Amino acid sequence: MGEGQLEALQKAFSSLTGDKSLEEAGVETTQEISGIMKILQDLSATGNIGISMLRAIPVSYSVEVDLPKITIGGTDILEVRAWAEKTDMGYVSACIRLDGPGGSQAVVGFGNDNPLGRGNAQHFANDLNIPYAFLDITRNGKSYVHLRVPLIGGLPSFKFEEYIPYDNK
Repeated sequence: MGEGQLEALQKAFSSLTGDKSLEEAGVETTQEISGIMKILQDLSATGNIGISMLRAIPVSYSVEVDLPKITIGGTDILEVRAWAEKTDMGYVSACIRLDGPGGSQAVVGFGNDNPLGRGNAQHFANDLNIPYAFLDITRNGKSYVHLRVPLIGGLPSFKFEEYIPYDNK
């Protein structure tokens, strides 16, 4: 990744997990999207090679590493996990997941698995097992920004949903 691009990811994660109004978080996150798309473009440039390397291993496997707790924007991230895996069906993924306070989470990686990156929400679906480089940032366990770039050519996609509490619910 180019210089400063990881900072774009960190800023976007901080803007979504911070204690800000919807408008403030939306403006900051929107400003970081171009930097994040550059991260995904860089990842997609090497993602096909990565997928080929992961698929070349002749057996199914799952390797996980829990990394030491890190701090982003003054917030301690509770869990950092990286993994690479290949299923019996030949589906592969390599991802890093950051789990933060209040249900916040960021997942970045590449793969052709379904759901992408072990995602637990509908927007991670990849029913056609298309290889993607992707990034998903979720705050409060409900609101999210999901970006993906196909590794086989095609246009990137961007999904987002904002959960707005109504009447303290």
